[in-house]
Amino acid sequence: MPEARFLFHSKMNVNLMLVLVFWCAPAVWAHGSSSTVKGQVTRGFRYEKPGILTPVKRIPGDWKDYAKSVFEKKALRGWIIVGTATGVLIALDEWLLDRSHDLGESLGISDSTGQKTYSAIETRWGDLKIQGPHDSGSALYFIGDGFVHLTLAGGFLIGGAVRDDNRALQTSSQIAESVLASGAVVQLLKHVTGRESPFVATAKGGRWRFFPSQRDYHRHVPHYDAFPAGHIAAS
Repeated sequence: MPEARFLFHSKMNVNLMLVLVFWCAPAVWAHGSSSTVKGQVTRGFRYEKPGILTPVKRIPGDWKDYAKSVFEKKALRGWIIVGTATGVLIALDEWLLDRSHDLGESLGISDSTGQKTYSAIETRWGDLKIQGPHDSGSALYFIGDGFVHLTLAGGFLIGGAVRDDNRALQTSSQIAESVLASGAVVQLLKHVTGRESPFVATAKGGRWRFFPSQRDYHRHVPHYDAFPAGHIAAS
């Protein structure tokens, strides 16, 4: 499945979100009942109740703080390390891909990424599909899917609301904020770099098409969305 579907699936793919929410929520409820005391102070920290739109409202500030920190003089060393590491990894990309594939085969891990449809509901807007992993490969791929992280956030949201636990609500809010803030940056870079995914590569290491036609991008997503890795960013 193309990584461009990192946050939003064009076919309303739920990815077992509802099931996982109900798995997460009970643990949060139990935790909230013992750790939160009067005044919403937990373990010496005070937690304010976030608003529904708090994650979205905080994103511009996150980007501003990030831009400020990475362009400071003291960040030069970090730029050199990350830049060098990125260059080396890109140069070795094809070799690393082949060795990873060989290792996966030796461990009995499949190379599938597609998710299995466990149930589908027809709606006026299209099919609502509940999908999830069906083997070792798709399970590993699923870990980095943004829906997993947003589902965890949903579990903390439900638990925090039921138990009136601001700590759980803040956890939910900040998970959503992190995924959305990083996801937007990842999608911007994908749309700028236009690198081919390995399974559709027409050149060794995948062809790069900087500033591709956005119409072509959305028609043939795997041909343009390999860099950077949205699953790694989400994790």
